[in-house]
Amino acid sequence: MTNLGLDKAPLSLFAALTDYIGAVGTANIGIVALQLGNILAGRESDATYGPAALAWNAEVNQSYEKSTGLSLTPPPAPAPPDNGPAPAPAPVPAPAPVVTLGTAGPDALVLAANAENVDLLAGIDSLTINGATNAPTGSLTGGADVDTLLLAAGTNLSGATVSGFENVTLVATGVYTMTAAQYNGFTGTFNAGNIETIALTTAGTIVANAAVERFQLANGTNTFTAGTNTVSVVGGTGNDTLNYTATQIAGATTVASGLGVDTLNIGAIGANLNISALVTGVETVNVTGSAATGYTFTNENGGGITLNFAKGAAGDVVVLGNGGQTLNLVGTASTAVTVQGGTGADIINLSITATGAETITTGSVIGNIDTVAYFKNVGADVFKTGVAATTLNALTIASADTASLAASIATAATGAGATLAANTQAYIITVSAGTAAGTYAFQNIGGTVGTVDATDFIVKLTGAGSIVASDFIA
Repeated sequence: MTNLGLDKAPLSLFAALTDYIGAVGTANIGIVALQLGNILAGRESDATYGPAALAWNAEVNQSYEKSTGLSLTPPPAPAPPDNGPAPAPAPVPAPAPVVTLGTAGPDALVLAANAENVDLLAGIDSLTINGATNAPTGSLTGGADVDTLLLAAGTNLSGATVSGFENVTLVATGVYTMTAAQYNGFTGTFNAGNIETIALTTAGTIVANAAVERFQLANGTNTFTAGTNTVSVVGGTGNDTLNYTATQIAGATTVASGLGVDTLNIGAIGANLNISALVTGVETVNVTGSAATGYTFTNENGGGITLNFAKGAAGDVVVLGNGGQTLNLVGTASTAVTVQGGTGADIINLSITATGAETITTGSVIGNIDTVAYFKNVGADVFKTGVAATTLNALTIASADTASLAASIATAATGAGATLAANTQAYIITVSAGTAAGTYAFQNIGGTVGTVDATDFIVKLTGAGSIVASDFIA
C-alpha cells in the first residue's frame, strides 16, 4: 500500500482500507485496488486526497510502462520552422495633421505655433506671423480670394509650404528669408515701409520689388533684375546675371556678385556713372553709351574684368578700373570714344567695324604696358599723350625681355640715329624675340628725356593700321 501512495492518505483512510482488505481477503485485493482507483480518480487537486491521488497515478503509470514497454510521456513538440527573423511590425501611420480652418468670410488669424497648418478658405483673409512663430514649418494656405501674409522681422518662410497669399507686409526693418518661389508668389501688393532685406534660399529669376532695399541671392544660377528702384544685391556662389539701368545702379549702395562668373548689364548711360565704389565681384560688365551727350563711365576695380562698351550716339569717355582689365568697344556707331586705362596692364580692343576716331589717353607705362588692338584699323584713332609728336622713327630690336625692354629701346634709338632727347619724339618699335616680342608705340614724354623712364607713354599694338607722327596728339 505504501507503493500505491496510500501512506500519503489520511490515517483514517489508511486504517479503513486495511480493515477492508482484512475483511474481503487478500484474494480480492485486485477488486479493492480498482475500487480505490475509482475513489482517487479526479482528486489530484483535492486538499486532503490530492497527494495520495498523485502518488497512485505515478505508480500505475510506472507499472504500465514496465509491463508494456510503452511510454506514457508525450514526445516534445517539434521546434517551429526557422523562417528567418520575425517581420518588422507594420509602421504606425502618423496622425493626420491638424489644420486650423478659416471661415467662408473674412478672417484675421495669428499663427499659433511654427508647426501649425492653416487654411483660410474663402474670403479676403490675413495671417500674421509674429516673432514667436517666425520659423513656420507647416502648410499655410490663403484660399481663393486675395489674401495677405504679415511677417515679423526675422521671419524665415523657407521651411513652410506657402500658397494662396497674393499680398505680403514686412512689418519692420530686418531680414526676411524665403525661397525664390515663395517670393515670386507674392503677385499683389508688397508692403515694406522700412529698410528690409530679402534673403533667398533657392536660386531663380528675381525681379526686385520697389519696396525692398536689399536682396541676398542664393547659391546657384540667378537672374536678378532691379525692377524700378535703386536696390542693392549680394550674389551667391553661382553664375549670376544682374540687370540694372544706369539710374538704378547709381543709387544702389552695394552690388556684390559673390563667387562664380557673374555678369552685370547696365543700360544706356544718361549721366556720368562711376561704379568703382558700388560694384564688386562681377566678371563681365555690359554698358551702352549715351544717346545724346557724351558722359564718363568708370568701371569697377579688379583684375580680369571684361567691359563690353557699346558705342552710343555721342562720344563718351571710358575709364577702366585698377588691376588689369579688358575693354571691348562694340557696336556700329561712328562716334569717338576716349579710353583711359587703369593702373594694371589692360587689353583695349577697338572696334573693327565702327569708324569712329577713338582716343587712347596716357596711363600705359613701361611698368604696366597696355595692349591696344585694331588701332587705326578702320577709324582715325589717336594717342592723346599730352604732347604732340613731331617725329616718328621705326626701331627694330632683335630680342628683349620685359626687364630689359627700356634699355633696349634707348640703345636701338641711338643706333638708329634717333637718340632719346625730346618729349616730341615718337617711335614704332618692333621686338623680334624674347618675352617682350611684339610691336609697340612709344613717346618720350617722361621727365627724363634722355632715357626710357617710368612715365613715358608706351602701348603694345596688335592688328594696327598705318601710324604717323600726327597720331600722337596733345
